[in-house]
Amino acid sequence: MLSFIKPFISAVILPPTSLFLLIFLGLFLMGRKNRSNEGRVQFWGKGLIYLGICLLWVISCPLFSNWLLDHGLQSFPMTTAQRLNDEKVQAIVVLGAGVELDLPDGQPQLQAGALDRLRYAIQLSRASQIPILVTGGKGWASRSDSVNESDVTDQVAQSAFAYPIRWKESESHDTKESAVNAWQKLNPEGIQKIALVTHFWHMQRSERNFTKAGFNVIPAPMGQTSMNNNAFFMFFPSPVAMKNSLNAFHEMAGNLLKQ
Repeated sequence: MLSFIKPFISAVILPPTSLFLLIFLGLFLMGRKNRSNEGRVQFWGKGLIYLGICLLWVISCPLFSNWLLDHGLQSFPMTTAQRLNDEKVQAIVVLGAGVELDLPDGQPQLQAGALDRLRYAIQLSRASQIPILVTGGKGWASRSDSVNESDVTDQVAQSAFAYPIRWKESESHDTKESAVNAWQKLNPEGIQKIALVTHFWHMQRSERNFTKAGFNVIPAPMGQTSMNNNAFFMFFPSPVAMKNSLNAFHEMAGNLLKQ
């Protein structure tokens, strides 16, 4: 039950929803009519509004989001196909990152992050000749008419990259289940040492779950951010910076709760 409601709790507690709720609380206090302590209520109402707006600005700035990713999460070095061969990696495991539905042609497609993970995994696999396992069923917050992500990943790998996927894991709802299910699929074939492909901000929690499941994990992070060459724009909000901050907060919460 906790796993099912986890995405909904996160959506409310984590930014930006929590900051908007802070602003709405300030507006509510500003609208209260109570002469006995009207000045104090107005003061707190204005303070909450200003605080919420300022925090929204801060977490949307590249300077803060990059700092949060660097200091709030464990960092992992990039890897190479040569290193995977030197480490005698037996399989490359690719974690899912979402599916797009209701597209004009009616065909489900991988979200941008999932497609990036698949592309990087295929690049490593072709250079190292190590086969790939793709993971992903339907997430806890998925629609009832959603599809298994690993099936879409397999289809995209064949149609877009002309690459055959060796294994599919289609029953997991989250990273923890992906690790357990991948172990159940690969261990009977004697595979215990894997390269794990996911975004760099997702790697700390992913590596912990796959190590706990029994794997010897070689991290293969991707999607690293870089500082904008123009320092002026580092202080101005951007959608990418907001998303990076939200990813960092989500992963930090997951690490704190050991999820």
